[in-house]
Amino acid sequence: MSEYPNKEEIEQLLLENQRLKQEITSLKSIVKMYENYQSFADKEMIETKSVLSAQDKILEFTMEENNKSKQTLEAMDVTQELARKEMLLKNETLQKILSISKEITKIPQGKGLLDKIMQEVMQLSNANFGALFLVLEEKKLKPKTLVNISKDYFNSQEFQFYKKYLKQCMQDRRIIATKIQNGNDSLSTSVVCAPLIGKKLSGIIFLTLHSDSQTSQFIDLETIELYSAQAAIAIENMYLYQNLEGEVRKRTIELQTSYSRIQELYREIELDLKIARKIQTSFLPKIHRNETRASFDIVYLPTSYIGGDIFDIFYKDENTIRVFLADATGHGIQAALITMLILGEYNRIKNMIGSTDKLAKILNYEFFIKFSHLTGLFSFILLDINFKSRKLNFVSGGHPGQFFIHKQKVIELEKTGRIIGLLDNSTYKTTTLDFSPGDRIFLFTDGIFEETNKDNEIFGELRLKQVVEKHINEPYNLILSHVMKEVYEFTESVGLLDDLTMLFIEL
Repeated sequence: MSEYPNKEEIEQLLLENQRLKQEITSLKSIVKMYENYQSFADKEMIETKSVLSAQDKILEFTMEENNKSKQTLEAMDVTQELARKEMLLKNETLQKILSISKEITKIPQGKGLLDKIMQEVMQLSNANFGALFLVLEEKKLKPKTLVNISKDYFNSQEFQFYKKYLKQCMQDRRIIATKIQNGNDSLSTSVVCAPLIGKKLSGIIFLTLHSDSQTSQFIDLETIELYSAQAAIAIENMYLYQNLEGEVRKRTIELQTSYSRIQELYREIELDLKIARKIQTSFLPKIHRNETRASFDIVYLPTSYIGGDIFDIFYKDENTIRVFLADATGHGIQAALITMLILGEYNRIKNMIGSTDKLAKILNYEFFIKFSHLTGLFSFILLDINFKSRKLNFVSGGHPGQFFIHKQKVIELEKTGRIIGLLDNSTYKTTTLDFSPGDRIFLFTDGIFEETNKDNEIFGELRLKQVVEKHINEPYNLILSHVMKEVYEFTESVGLLDDLTMLFIEL
């Protein structure tokens, strides 16, 4: 056998060597991969440890924060409880002060109020001694109400020491409080001077409280300050009440004197008005209610003693009756004086001028020229009733439509010209109507239909006409009664507000 491998063996050896090299390469790759994996695992382990360590620190920090938050919440709860208790205490104090305030303002007179103020402040402060000083005009203090203190105390050496606090309080106008230790003794004294300030300084409350080291107390200054403000208002109200009471007494005496004088003047005016009424009514015609050819019925009601309505009836001749009815604007004294002027001018010319239109024109001119400066106006109706011709001639200046009852029908006599006194050149037109025996004429002023009820509704011309038409077949005097009844029932408690005149003529 040959010592050297043959060619085939060499090739196999080469192949085997090749295979081994490949396996070694693969093993190296695996080892390299393992080493890489091991390195990666080590890094992950380090990072994981870091994360866990950080988590531990975060958890520890969170626990610390939770503990701190818990402590904070506990502290807040304690604070809220203290605040709640303090609020309750303040509320109780405020309610007590308000209650006291109501009480002291119920006593508006003198010393009773000052006693009440001191009685309540002693309870509020638990003070042993107290006094209320009033400030006089010369800025001096005068003790008015004392509690557990005699007047001799103000001459004592102890009070002389306290006076400086009173002076400081009066000067600074603020509450003064101090605590004084009584030598080596365990006792101390709390002194409070509270000003009573409203619009000005009216007084000072002086309080003292003795206490030892074991029962050390101090007066609640805020409470006393609030109370002092209420007490100051009560004292000012007391002064106002007293001043008002004196002023009321003074004014009452003045009013009584004035009232007596007014009553005296009223009696004089009333007497004058009664005389004026007599004078005014004396100018009214004396009417025979049952003439041969005509019957009359008259209602004359001024709202006061004298009024602004006027009428006149006279025989122009043996066959003619002339009727005049006028209503001055307004009512009362002024209107009554105007009626006197009207009647004076009318009487002067009524028998001189034949036709009604000319008479009205001249009356207007004369009145305007003489009395226009008085701003007086009046409406009127003027009728001539001729029994021979059975003609009715009339003019009407600014007067409401009057009623002519002809053969049981109501015919309105409308105005034929302006109200008198408005212009100097006013003209009027005469209207002529025929009448028959039994016809009636109903003349009136606007006061009859301008009356109002409690709802401020006027009686009205239509309502007046309806009343007349409803009772048109009754005797003429009853018709006026029905009209007055309807007016009074309509106005009820309001009463008549304007002068009222009605003149009923049956031909």
